[in-house]
Amino acid sequence: MSSLITLNKDYNIKVSSNINNYLNPDYVYIPILKDYKLLVKNKEIVRKEQVILINKENTITCPISGVVVGMTDCVLYNGIKSRCLVIENDFKERMFKRNASRKTLNNISFEELLEIMKNKHVYNDNNESLYDLFKEKVNTNTLIINCVEDEPYIVSEEFEARTYINEILEMISALMGILNIKNAKLVFKNIDRDNIECYNNVLGTYPNIKVVLVPDLYLLGKRNLLLKHLSIDSNKVLHLNIHDIYKLYNIIKRNRSISEKLITVSGDGVINPQVFNVKIGTNIGDLVKDNIKLKDGVSCISNGLMAGTIVDYKKLIVTENLQGIVFTKIKECNEIKCIKCGKCSEICPMNINPEEILHSDESKNREKCINCGLCNYICPSYIDLCGKVRGEDHE
Repeated sequence: MSSLITLNKDYNIKVSSNINNYLNPDYVYIPILKDYKLLVKNKEIVRKEQVILINKENTITCPISGVVVGMTDCVLYNGIKSRCLVIENDFKERMFKRNASRKTLNNISFEELLEIMKNKHVYNDNNESLYDLFKEKVNTNTLIINCVEDEPYIVSEEFEARTYINEILEMISALMGILNIKNAKLVFKNIDRDNIECYNNVLGTYPNIKVVLVPDLYLLGKRNLLLKHLSIDSNKVLHLNIHDIYKLYNIIKRNRSISEKLITVSGDGVINPQVFNVKIGTNIGDLVKDNIKLKDGVSCISNGLMAGTIVDYKKLIVTENLQGIVFTKIKECNEIKCIKCGKCSEICPMNINPEEILHSDESKNREKCINCGLCNYICPSYIDLCGKVRGEDHE
């Protein structure tokens, strides 16, 4: 594996320290994904947390109460267009079924934990079943909580770690007891001073939970690369990110599905960068119109400059996979012929040679690509290597 690098950043881009709530959109838009069955009809009244889409492995619940008013085309975080169910908000937050919160997490058995995750269809950001993940890690001694955010100018998980510190520590402590894990490590970048200070101030009451600092190197937010950097055998630890922990807290302690999330709106094209707490299904165009001042001539990139996708923000909707959006002026760089410098293969963390793959059918190597964007970042010929390795415009 190549050495990881520190990205060049514009430190003049600073996000407001306060979270701005945007929890009352007029409409929410819920993608009707492939193989999902729609359970509601047009003009039907729906309640918050009512199951509205279902497939063999998962369910999707409504983030608000209101009425179904039709369908429309929207754009997802990866730039893909999707048909979406449109629900008009009645602003009453009427629950489909009001389940009581648990008073404590200390009396949950391992079997009960697995049953909750199986019944609630809990997945992490990599679309892996936490039910399957926990079953595999039954004899694990260490819990790693990854609090590293890779994308420059996206700080949603940093804010999540700080805002919900008490809930996160309660959930970590409970998981350690349920899974009989002896030690937990919260991994932060050494430049994340606010979170480091917050957690060090309270960890005295959690002697088996420690803060571990790592350098500001791109891609340490990825599980395998972080564990390799820390010289930890992936078979001996349970790895979760900070959002996984907070999601588990909501599902297990509060008995609630996720209907809100934090997203970052920033970049050099934004006059007032900030983090928002928004409803799942919110239209980003509405959010920006009501709250953000944009500079002229900027483009929107969902989920960051390195691994993100240029999208039409006016049609973009919030899903669990959206971490934030960056507005910037896209520099027009004319692609020129490859000069065979080898920089793309040198920097690739997966030991892929992007230039060779462009002219071959090595699907195995193509599948190894993690879409990190480093080959594009380093290429002096301005070739969209990442897109072509993933199969876009393949010659």
